[in-house]
Amino acid sequence: MKSLLPLAVTVLFIAAPCAAAESAPGEGADADKVVVKRGAATITLHDIDAAVESIPFDKRANYMDSPRNIERLLEGLIMDRQLAERARELGLDQDPVVAAQIRLALDRALARRYLDQWARQQQEPDFEPLARERYMATPDRFSVPASVDVRHVLVTVEKHGEAKAREIAESVLVKARAGEDFANLVENYSEDTEAGRSNGGLLRNVMPNQTSPAFEEAAFALAKPGQLSEVVRSDFGFHVIRLEERREARVRPFETVRDAIVAELREDFRKRAREQHLSEFQGETFQLDPDLLVSLRGRYAPGGVPPVEAIRQHREELMKQRQNAD
Repeated sequence: MKSLLPLAVTVLFIAAPCAAAESAPGEGADADKVVVKRGAATITLHDIDAAVESIPFDKRANYMDSPRNIERLLEGLIMDRQLAERARELGLDQDPVVAAQIRLALDRALARRYLDQWARQQQEPDFEPLARERYMATPDRFSVPASVDVRHVLVTVEKHGEAKAREIAESVLVKARAGEDFANLVENYSEDTEAGRSNGGLLRNVMPNQTSPAFEEAAFALAKPGQLSEVVRSDFGFHVIRLEERREARVRPFETVRDAIVAELREDFRKRAREQHLSEFQGETFQLDPDLLVSLRGRYAPGGVPPVEAIRQHREELMKQRQNAD
């Protein structure tokens, strides 16, 4: 039978008002309250908080604002809990491999929480002046190329042939120069797509290298709004172009990119700090059992576990061969 959970979540989202959280995730009297139950399995708010911890902090709000995402999350959690209860009934939680997997999962959770807590305790620099320095040092990163908004009439060669298409386009240009409404000319003559005709032939924010070279050259040669091009031949046919707005190349103001640069600097700082902190652990003596290490190459092969003594002998033979080669 198909789960009714998606329908229930959607209905609740439509019917229920949004309530503001009164405590941090994992805290408060509501943490142990059951959010959803199926059979004997229950999922508490605390369980959901723990699951959401795996989502990057800056993406959690948007992710959990989607009924579809919540449906998937709850369905996954309650299915895992139901299956886990069935596994316990069969005694699978006593399996040594499962026990080791649980220890590894616990290690991962604790390691992640430790690094998060450690990162929050680090004293971060003032990123504002650093952001301004990066902005001044790399202006090309924040430049916006010149762009134009234009309207155009397209008469296709495919439909009329070369001579007739040019003739029609020339007549359109004459009418436009005489002051006829350009949107009407688009409606009556343009053979661009339906979308192109429905919006009066408007192409917004055209930047270099986005259109055919001939069209681009003619469009960017126009200087003032309302100015008309000559008839232009492109791979699509003949165009008459009118400039609506022109924007010169510019560098975006610092205020509009400051937050993005600060976020980038903060991420760089935290990454370096994290790597430096991890290097303290990595710098400790690395001890291993060479024979068991070598045995890993064949431990998971279909033939089973190769004898450690055979591996030791093989390793010694390889070392002798290298010494003789030297």
